[in-house]
Amino acid sequence: DLGSNSARMYLLTLGADAKLSLSSKRRVMTRLSEGMEKDGCLQPLPMARTCGVLKTFAEEIHRTGAYTLAVATAAVRKAKNREEFLQKVENEAGIHLTVISGELEAFFDFQGVMAGLPDLNHCLICDTGGGSTELILVKDRIMKAKISLPFGAMTLTDTYGQKLEQAEESLIQQFTEVSFLPEAEGLPLVGIGGSVCA
Repeated sequence: DLGSNSARMYLLTLGADAKLSLSSKRRVMTRLSEGMEKDGCLQPLPMARTCGVLKTFAEEIHRTGAYTLAVATAAVRKAKNREEFLQKVENEAGIHLTVISGELEAFFDFQGVMAGLPDLNHCLICDTGGGSTELILVKDRIMKAKISLPFGAMTLTDTYGQKLEQAEESLIQQFTEVSFLPEAEGLPLVGIGGSVCA
């Protein structure tokens, strides 16, 4: 799972009962989207260090003989030079990355929370990543509304730096435009994503 701020690898084992169990997991901060705000392109240094991390992941994958499912989210999704980066990853690490939409990312967020919290019926899910933020309204364990917003921890840092008041004003403005947020008032907030979970 390649995000704007970190790369994660989960190694799962399929048991005799047809259930998956977690064998190992790794998370490395790559800051892939660093510097993207100036021209909308992934920068050479972040691309190089991310490819280096993915190469180490690939080595472990090859040792175990695991089947690979690799996805990339906001940074690659938005990058003007994403095809160049995807080819670089394939050439150097042998990993084929599938770039998923913000809407599909939100759907996966919903599925994960519902599987992990089986007793939760109503909530607002907030996936705060490095380059995007997904909001999902859940009522009676049904996804009633979802949106992917084009900002995250990395993009806000690159855009505003230490100008916290300006960042807050921008966030308030964008959240005000999310039509279904008033329906979430009083509901539990479930935080997930690279900027929330270790």
